[in-house]
Amino acid sequence: MSYFVFCERSSVLRLIIFVFVIESGMNKLVNISFIIGIALLLASCNEKMPGNFVTFDNYNLHVIENGTGEPVVIFEGGLNCTTYSYDMLRIPVSKFTRTISYDHAGIGYSTESPDQRTLPVYVNELRRLLEKEMLPPPYILVGHSIGGFIVRYFAHLYPDEVAGLVFIDMPPDEWFNYIRTTHSPEDVQTFNRIFDPAITVFYEGVAKKELEMYEHNTELLKDIKIPPHISVRMLTSIRFDEFTKRNGYKPDDMAVWAQMQSEELKGVHDATQIITEKSGHYLQKTEPELIVDAVKELVEKYRNMKSDNPCQGLKSVE
Repeated sequence: MSYFVFCERSSVLRLIIFVFVIESGMNKLVNISFIIGIALLLASCNEKMPGNFVTFDNYNLHVIENGTGEPVVIFEGGLNCTTYSYDMLRIPVSKFTRTISYDHAGIGYSTESPDQRTLPVYVNELRRLLEKEMLPPPYILVGHSIGGFIVRYFAHLYPDEVAGLVFIDMPPDEWFNYIRTTHSPEDVQTFNRIFDPAITVFYEGVAKKELEMYEHNTELLKDIKIPPHISVRMLTSIRFDEFTKRNGYKPDDMAVWAQMQSEELKGVHDATQIITEKSGHYLQKTEPELIVDAVKELVEKYRNMKSDNPCQGLKSVE
């Protein structure tokens, strides 16, 4: 007797499929331990969705808010990443300030928006969310991977609303071009199998649409500098592992990755790059304490500055 159980979270429902396949000539009783295991799995699939939906004209965003205090810390996810990817950050950070994380439109529980996945659209969706949730600036924005693009663009458009930026292994603007112009045709082909939206089999749906706009978004960032008055902490992974190897990278690329990231910090008065070899691209899962400490440092800096100037931070989202 063979058993297959499939449990999937969708943007509105959780779909559970439970199929029994009876092998020919077999008629055995189901083991009690199997029944218990199935019961536990089904129970986990039916857990109440954390957070809530914020409704807009033609889409909904799944949002999780925790903690109290200011400044508000906002987590911006990477390509195809849901709010759950940042639980190891959101929960400890919420112990010392208010946090908000959300699924981008069409990702996780959020429903799809008809708008293209460009940086102006991402920033507008975030601004509308903050307005609906009545969360006043300034904010500390934490961006993982391409989420770093979003928080950079937000800081460019609304520099006076940002108390700090934390980048979690944000790709350099010129990274795609670097790979394509310095690597062998075989490595470039490996790279394109993942990151070329025309041929990738790794992404589909809205995640593929995000990837389709990736290079357009990096073009938007090319001439944009981080405002010099905003404090920045940049977490950089230089670990060469199966993930980076799968992308067509070479060991020497990791030093280039770190150097190109550091160039984004030029001109910023208070900027620190924190480099780690222990973690890969998803630092929030393997070394969350590095990120939590960086966020806490910026929160405390803001609070110290505000205690010296009580009128600071009383702006509203317009």
